[in-house]
Amino acid sequence: MFRYVYAMSMPRSTALERASFYAGSLMEHLIKIVVYHDIRSEYVNHWIGEISSWLSDAGSITVKPDGRKLKPSDYMNTIFGWIGDELNDYRSLLSKFQHDNKRGKFNYEDNEAYPAVETTDELCKELWTVCTDLVEQTLPMLCGSDSCSRGDYNAVVKKVLEQYI
Repeated sequence: MFRYVYAMSMPRSTALERASFYAGSLMEHLIKIVVYHDIRSEYVNHWIGEISSWLSDAGSITVKPDGRKLKPSDYMNTIFGWIGDELNDYRSLLSKFQHDNKRGKFNYEDNEAYPAVETTDELCKELWTVCTDLVEQTLPMLCGSDSCSRGDYNAVVKKVLEQYI
């Protein structure tokens, strides 16, 4: 007798935990790309690749017992949970990033932290636009019945970010 096994199916609570795992890193990488792409240009493709991998991983999650994908609201509360609704949300995210940066969290091989930037309304709006565009473009991929590859996500992430890098 043949039995179909859902290789990635897991209990819903585990699936939500797994989808939440990348939320903070996703937001940090989007900040790095939008704010520091000119200073750290050698890392931009690496950051895009990591974002694409995280989205691909999140899109492969299925829930027991029937192997269905997570709902859009599940993704909005997990992997996209750090994406805010107002400019002040982005002002807070940028402030947190800069605070963590001062403590050395983001130093690279050259041991040089990211320079402080003024958190203007324009910068917050740019980050908000990138985040909302990314959600609009990738949420249907995450929840769709077709399985998307890392390359599919990579193409979408690059398309969303191309006007900023």
